[in-house]
Amino acid sequence: MIKVNIFGGVLDIFLFSEHNCLYSGVERWIMDKRPHIIPAIVAVIMLIVAVAPLPYGYYQFLRWIICGISIFVAYESYEWGKSWATWVFIPVAILFNPLFPIYLDKSTWRPIDIFCAFLFASSLFLSRPGESKPIVKPK
Repeated sequence: MIKVNIFGGVLDIFLFSEHNCLYSGVERWIMDKRPHIIPAIVAVIMLIVAVAPLPYGYYQFLRWIICGISIFVAYESYEWGKSWATWVFIPVAILFNPLFPIYLDKSTWRPIDIFCAFLFASSLFLSRPGESKPIVKPK
């Protein structure tokens, strides 16, 4: 077992050879109980950046990423029995669909991007049913 302290011991990363796993503690809880957190954070950042005037290629890339993350969050929500979140993220996936794009003016996309960033930020509070937060023991 290898232990690495990051940020003064706040995050402990363990290497378990029997599980072939590079994370535990808080990282394990995030990946096991809320696997959508990292993609949702990426979506929030990309949608906020999209408000700035950027080349058209960024917006094409944004469609692929947001559509994929929306499908992932909708699927996880469905698996967890949170149907309201499933019905929220399916329209987001349709709106950002890169195969059959919906064309809108940039002035129309800006509030949509901000609203979708808010939706992804609110999805950070979703967790699997019956799961609690990790217990952090003081040192």
